[in-house]
Amino acid sequence: MSNELFYPAMYYSWDRGSVSGHRSFRTANRVRLLALFVAAVGGAASWRTGEVDLFGVLGLVSFAVALATGAYLLTIDPEKLWYEARTATESTKTLAWRYAVGGNPFPGTLPAREADERLVARLTAVAASLDTVAEPGRDDTNELITEPMRKLRAAPFDERKAAYLRDRVVAQEGWYRDTARADARRFRTLTSVAIALEFAGLTGAGLKAFGVLDVDLLGVFGAAAAGLAAWIQAQRYAETTRSYTTTYRELGLVKAHLAAVAEDRWPGFVEDAEATVTREHSLWRATKGLA
Repeated sequence: MSNELFYPAMYYSWDRGSVSGHRSFRTANRVRLLALFVAAVGGAASWRTGEVDLFGVLGLVSFAVALATGAYLLTIDPEKLWYEARTATESTKTLAWRYAVGGNPFPGTLPAREADERLVARLTAVAASLDTVAEPGRDDTNELITEPMRKLRAAPFDERKAAYLRDRVVAQEGWYRDTARADARRFRTLTSVAIALEFAGLTGAGLKAFGVLDVDLLGVFGAAAAGLAAWIQAQRYAETTRSYTTTYRELGLVKAHLAAVAEDRWPGFVEDAEATVTREHSLWRATKGLA
C-alpha cells in the first residue's frame, strides 16, 4: 500500500514539519557545540599579528556564533515544531489504521456514517491541540478520509488482516529494528570517540604539567569531550535503543498472534496492537511534557 496515497492529507504536512523541525534542531545544536569547541581552541594558544591576537579573534567569533545559535533555538524553537508535528503524524497514522481495518474505536459493525464522523472528530481534535502548525505543501488538500482507507475498510476481513500485517505491523517492526541497531552503533562509536578525547586531554595535561608544551590541550580536548557527551545525551541514543528494541520484540509477538485472531475479536486486537506500536511514542511525548 502506498504511503503517499493512504493517510489523511494533513499527515503529510505534519510529517514534513516534523522532519524539518528535527533537522533544524539537530543542525543548530551541532553548530552551537562546534562553535564552543572552536572557542576553546581560540583560548588555548596565542598567535599575534601586530596588535591582534588571531586566536583571540577566533574565540570571539566562535562565541558570537554560539550566542546567535542559542538565541535561534530559544526564539524559533524548532524542537517544539518537531515534537508537536511528530505527535500529530503518529496520532493521525494510528487513527487511519484503526479506521481502515475496523479496529476500535471504529469497529466494522459501526455504521459507515458514524465511523466517518467519529474519525473526523478525532482528527479535528488532533489538529486543534497543536500550537505550531506546519505549512501545507503545494499539492495538499483537506481530505481527511482517503479512498484507499475507505476501500480497505470495505474489504473482506482476511484482506484487511493481511494488509494490517504487511503494511502496518511488519513495516513498523522493521523500522524499530533498524533504528535501534543504528542508534546502538552511533552510541558505541560516539562514546568511543569521547573516551579517546578524554585520554588525549589527559595526555595534554601531562605535557603541559611537565613543561613539554605551552598549549592548553587539556582545555581543547576537554571541551571536545564535553560537547560530544552533551550531543550523545541530547540524542538519547542509549534510551531510544532500549525503547525501540522493546517495541520491536513486542511487535514480533503481535505478528505471531495475528493470524489466529477471529473477526469478532479483531477490533480489540487492533486496539491492543496499536497501543504496542505507539507506546514508545507515548513515552517520548511524556519526556517532552506533552499529554
